[in-house]
Amino acid sequence: MKYMEYDDLYFDILDITAGPNDDPYFSSLPEAAQCLHFVALFDMEIQNGGLQQFFVNCGAAYAVRISQNLRIIGLPEIADLYDDFINRHGIDVSCLSGFSTKTIDEFTSLTTLYPFDEFDDAYIKLWKMRNFNKVMLEYANAHPEAFQ
Repeated sequence: MKYMEYDDLYFDILDITAGPNDDPYFSSLPEAAQCLHFVALFDMEIQNGGLQQFFVNCGAAYAVRISQNLRIIGLPEIADLYDDFINRHGIDVSCLSGFSTKTIDEFTSLTTLYPFDEFDDAYIKLWKMRNFNKVMLEYANAHPEAFQ
């Protein structure tokens, strides 16, 4: 199948797996399937609530692999943005327990710790500049094994 629309691709990515936190067979999926999953979920979280929401909702299992998978997909500028942000602010993505929240007040208090809006704004600029959807479609179409 050749993907022409990102929405079709996104829903097929979600159908492949629930991700590393919930799918015991995730690590046995083809690298392309894992890569598409990580990057699609990262983008969805950024688009819906930003990097802070990504850290809270997805945790370390995702955060440690985002940079690598953005580079594999062909989005090194976004990987650099992510790497720069976590390095500049000393965020250990292998242990995001400090981002675990149970209440809206706890979630809100995290917004004051780091300049998440700065990252989110820069992400959206790069997302548009690099035509994120097109890059994802090209990668998916070049890797049909991800969907077998």
